[in-house]
Amino acid sequence: MQQVALAHNKDDVIETLLLNIFFGREISTMLPYQSYFQGEFHMIRPFAYTEEAILKRFAREAELPVMETLVQPLTPPSGNTSRT
Repeated sequence: MQQVALAHNKDDVIETLLLNIFFGREISTMLPYQSYFQGEFHMIRPFAYTEEAILKRFAREAELPVMETLVQPLTPPSGNTSRT
């Protein structure tokens, strides 16, 4: 079994929900735990119920290093995106 942990937080989950409601015309969001390929692959989001401000405060107090983004986010060909 393979697992991938993503750092999405509560604010990301809420933002995705609102974008899906307003632009996708559906009520859906990301799940904290998703299983794929008959359970062979799992995606987990351990911070899904944690507010971003709490994570930022913890990182600052723990003096964690800040890493630059290595990959540019994907944007539509028009350059317009609902996520800012």
